Amino acid sequence: MHMNDCLEATHALMSAPRESLTRTTYNVTAISFTPAQLAEAIEKQLPGFAISYSPDFRDAIARTWPASIDDTAARRDWGWRHKHGIDDLVTQMLEDLSAQYQKNGSAAQQPLQAAPLQGSTVAAAAAA
Repeated sequence: MHMNDCLEATHALMSAPRESLTRTTYNVTAISFTPAQLAEAIEKQLPGFAISYSPDFRDAIARTWPASIDDTAARRDWGWRHKHGIDDLVTQMLEDLSAQYQKNGSAAQQPLQAAPLQGSTVAAAAAA
């Protein structure tokens, strides 16, 4: 979930008319994607990006969770809808990483390169 969607959901719930709320707790959902879909979205913005992914040992635990969280009540009661998709998430992530690299003085003169993520290995990064 994009942080802006999370914040907007919190604000919308707090601003909803009390009479429209049918419960005291709500689930909200947004985007869901696979490592391959994430890599594809990154590659759109960083041509040449490639990743080799191996599931983390906790993946087996995650696969026991429900396939989706039901946010029907939030959609019905206070009009919840997420606004940001995977491309927005990747754009924000890359902007934040670039700013962090420049702030720390590393990679300021180099193209953005991805760092290894938990459970994955970066095979190649974006070329100049």
